[in-house]
Amino acid sequence: MQSVGGGLDCAGRPKIEGRRAGSLVGTVILMRRGCVLLIAVSAVVGGLGGCHDERRMAGQRVRDVEVQTVSAYGRSLDKGADAKEVVYVLLRAIADDVAAGDDVEAREAAFDVQLSVSAPDTIFARSVRQKLGRNENVRRVVWHWGPTLGHYAGDLPENWEEAERRLVEATALVGGGGDGEEWRRVLIELADPSGDANASVVGQFQLVRESGFWRVVQVGFLRGARHLKARDLASRGDQPGQVERGNPQ
Repeated sequence: MQSVGGGLDCAGRPKIEGRRAGSLVGTVILMRRGCVLLIAVSAVVGGLGGCHDERRMAGQRVRDVEVQTVSAYGRSLDKGADAKEVVYVLLRAIADDVAAGDDVEAREAAFDVQLSVSAPDTIFARSVRQKLGRNENVRRVVWHWGPTLGHYAGDLPENWEEAERRLVEATALVGGGGDGEEWRRVLIELADPSGDANASVVGQFQLVRESGFWRVVQVGFLRGARHLKARDLASRGDQPGQVERGNPQ
């Protein structure tokens, strides 16, 4: 599903052919319950050749992201859909994004789905880069979800039955974020394409109820975890800000 090229990208990850790679500009800081969540958007500028690749953002059409019912990959993400269903659709869209390679139209279609399952108002409200505007803030955050998980694209669930079995809604929930917010945390173990069991990671997705729908705020990895163990979930005390970011810093 993914093609890994020679060498490493500027974030130190294996290069993925046909996939957006390179530096990301700016830093988006999300704040909740006194914790700071850094969504790494590297400040690499000038003199780095292929690693300085703002061109991939140029010319994109502006999306006015609204939270509404989304129908994709056989799921209808209305107000009755659970958090795991939302994460499944996001993972499928990321897999299609990676598989699209140089097909810009296919990549943009997959990116549209990723935007549609994001929580735009929550993302923007917690950004300190307000001057960028709501839609640009959301675009920049969601734009990095694909590269965050792209290395593991070959192990993303291919259908809902598989996803339902592998996705875990953690029993140690993130909890309310103030102002009556309702949050959920969904985890999935992802195998490294090398086949090395010690290189596995646990993907972590933080979701919030926005306008009555479960939508994604943050994508990253569970700190220090290589494998998902059900018995650990009840006692695991991860709080916002302890997500190990997959984006370059």
